Amino acid sequence: MRFNIAAAALAAFTLAFTASAHAQSADAQRLREISVMIFNVCHASSPNSANDAVCACAAGYMGGALNDRELEVFSYAARLALLESQGASQAELEAVIQEFFAAGYTINDLEAVEAKLSIVAARGDAICKPYEDRNMM
Repeated sequence: MRFNIAAAALAAFTLAFTASAHAQSADAQRLREISVMIFNVCHASSPNSANDAVCACAAGYMGGALNDRELEVFSYAARLALLESQGASQAELEAVIQEFFAAGYTINDLEAVEAKLSIVAARGDAICKPYEDRNMM
């Protein structure tokens, strides 16, 4: 479901690049921005209004399953996935990757989030699955 898209984006991102450094805690505004981005990536993967509840559930679940740093790291992969779905140029994609490294994140950060997603994705799918059935809403 939705979590497989995120895992694929993280895997592609991980294979492409390497670097080093640190990052900071996300503030409330940044958390809102990330939540909207996750929703938009999810919705772009299956754009119909019936998926609004599923995508809102996925965004909320990710916000609870990942800590602030992990969510920040995940947001870069989500942004790449969204840009790719919108037909962004290679230069636009590379700009996001450069921003990721400039913010002090590393491939190790990305791999840690990818590993955590492999653990929490099944639970997220189970929690958000009822919203796929229009009758449940």
